[in-house]
Amino acid sequence: MNVPTLVYTRGKEDGAMLKNGNFAYLNWLSKQTKAYWFVIGIFAFLLGMNVHAYWQEEKQSIADKSELQVENLVATVEQEVQPPLEAEEELLVESAPNLPEAIYVNPLDLPAYRSPCKGKVLCNFGVNFDERFGDYRYHQGVVYQLSQEEITAALDGTVTNIYQEFAENVVVIDEGTYQLIYRGLTQVEVTSGEQIVRGQKIGLASQILTIEAIKYQ
Repeated sequence: MNVPTLVYTRGKEDGAMLKNGNFAYLNWLSKQTKAYWFVIGIFAFLLGMNVHAYWQEEKQSIADKSELQVENLVATVEQEVQPPLEAEEELLVESAPNLPEAIYVNPLDLPAYRSPCKGKVLCNFGVNFDERFGDYRYHQGVVYQLSQEEITAALDGTVTNIYQEFAENVVVIDEGTYQLIYRGLTQVEVTSGEQIVRGQKIGLASQILTIEAIKYQ
């Protein structure tokens, strides 16, 4: 008596694979499984390479940040810590003479002061309204608006300095207790070291003349 063999088929292709029975089907299934695992292994390997590269970049970034923080800390400490003075520098500081303190005073209050020009006082000493700028300002001298160019000495004294400032000439005359500074001269007719008497012509100015008085204490 012949016993029929049971063959499981799933369509034409599967039927062809299983024509030799269930063993052929299992063999085919094993090959398919190996292929799947091979593909999965490739993806796992690529994923591992990406993770490793990312981890290396993060490690390097952390190392760079740490190095930068250390450099910044060292630079900050070097700036805060000042080197001690050398012995020669300390000696120079200790042996420096005590210079007199200079203060600005109102020239109009000086004894024997004589107006150095013809014209009106445009701005007085101290805080007052300045017509040139239309606001209140502090003036460390007296500003004259000239009606005549000739400028004369307001006090007796000695010419100690002549220089230019903002394209204008400045003359400094030492009276003894005070120094008068004449600013805004367009022409100077005295020389450094010359003895000046009150009322003597010292130069010319065009529109504005500023007289400052300094007293040394």
